[in-house]
Amino acid sequence: MSPIVSPYCGYIMFVKMNMKRLWLWLPALAWMSTIFYLSSQTGPGGPEWQAIVFHIVAYALLASLYWLGLRGTTNTPTLYAVLIVVALATLYGISDEWHQSFTPGRMPDPFDVMVDAAGAAGAALMLAAISKRSTRPSEEPV
Repeated sequence: MSPIVSPYCGYIMFVKMNMKRLWLWLPALAWMSTIFYLSSQTGPGGPEWQAIVFHIVAYALLASLYWLGLRGTTNTPTLYAVLIVVALATLYGISDEWHQSFTPGRMPDPFDVMVDAAGAAGAALMLAAISKRSTRPSEEPV
């Protein structure tokens, strides 16, 4: 009797091969949980520049952690990795602003999403530049 071959066999093989490396996504999930927790707090607001700096740093870190997970579990080309990382971080920023609409004393702000996207894009572009630089062949004289 011949085995039944499913169109999902390749997908299952891919998942089994990469299960050992899925832990690389855990730091991103942990940081997403931290952002969720912090955005549900109703504490006193600080100066506007502090909020902007926090958003840039928080989403640059999130993009860096997404980069770690994506590049560690797939062989996505650098340009696509940048686009995916920025898109994921921006979508999370949008969902975070929506989440804030349910928190007393907090309001969603489209400007925050733009700042989140800028922080994510800056980190992703720096990581792409570092990645390109580290994969160049050595130019030492023979």
